[in-house]
Amino acid sequence: TKKRRLTSSCIPEDSDVKKLEELFQKKTNNGKGPKDSATEKDGKGMAKLIDLNRANIIAISLKAFRDFSHKELAETIANLDPDTKIVGERVQFLTGLLPNQTEVAAIKGYRGDESRLVPAEVFFRHLLAVPRLQTKVHVIQTISTFRDSAKETSLAFQLMKSVCDQVMESDKLQKVLEMVLHIGNIMNEGTRTGDIGGFKFESLLKLTQTKSMDGKLTVLDYLVTTFIDKGDRGVLDIGLDFPECEQAGKILLSDLIGDARGLRMSLQKCRTELTEIKSDQCDKRVTRSMTSKFAETPNKPPADPRASLFAAIKARSDGSDEAKKKPVEDPRSALLVSIKKRTDTSESHDSDEGDSCGKVKGSFS
Repeated sequence: TKKRRLTSSCIPEDSDVKKLEELFQKKTNNGKGPKDSATEKDGKGMAKLIDLNRANIIAISLKAFRDFSHKELAETIANLDPDTKIVGERVQFLTGLLPNQTEVAAIKGYRGDESRLVPAEVFFRHLLAVPRLQTKVHVIQTISTFRDSAKETSLAFQLMKSVCDQVMESDKLQKVLEMVLHIGNIMNEGTRTGDIGGFKFESLLKLTQTKSMDGKLTVLDYLVTTFIDKGDRGVLDIGLDFPECEQAGKILLSDLIGDARGLRMSLQKCRTELTEIKSDQCDKRVTRSMTSKFAETPNKPPADPRASLFAAIKARSDGSDEAKKKPVEDPRSALLVSIKKRTDTSESHDSDEGDSCGKVKGSFS
């Protein structure tokens, strides 16, 4: 077959080759071109102030407070939940919502736009305005759980006391223990432990460990047999005298004492926070009172102490002979006099408000 010759119109010209390269040649990113979306997102996306997993956990916990905005929830915590909206399991979620020291430092140091923050970081930013945050959350939890916890601890103490009284007043137990003492003195006759007037409760374990010569009976078996032979089988029904002993035996006295101490410490924290709140309220009243006194003459703005300074500077810059002959007053003196007057006025107001604040504190106590 003969090859067909290409006509000149079919051969690409230089301009066509250049256009072809522009359309279909792969572009290489040498660092000067536009960055991809992922890189741009890392540079100009979210602030990423806290760990991603931690932020997700906080976001999940915040779903339990959907009826609050981040700002409203922070304000509710600051005011100790006055409307009792945080109840049930939500009270326990509060502890997990608190930022740690590293997170607080990161949020405080951020000066960017809030749109670059994830929900957890936005919430932490609102929490920074809450004074004594840890204590306030503890107080809210104490208010929510104190009554039930105190009742539960009180019932446990009552159960322990009731069982102890039953044990001390049990005639059956007294007879059994007296028999154990007599048997022990007989078996230990002639030794240093013979003819004793009492024994420790730990020694009762030996009743099942000490066996007869043939190994068939224990001291406990002999004790039971003795009461049966004497017709005092009813003495062996010791459990009837204290039916709640099994339930009380599950309670550790050390845990019970620890719970009571925890309740006492929580109550003391509540009292301390109440004192702090009263002090904050008193400070706010003083501040409002001082502000209202300074604003009593709104038509007459207070004299700007800088005016005297500027006037003195202007007089000093004046090149007249009179200004040169007359000693110019030190511009700082007018400023200092003005500041002193304002300081004296503030001190007089502070003394007045201090007295009223003392009266307010007295009424709180």
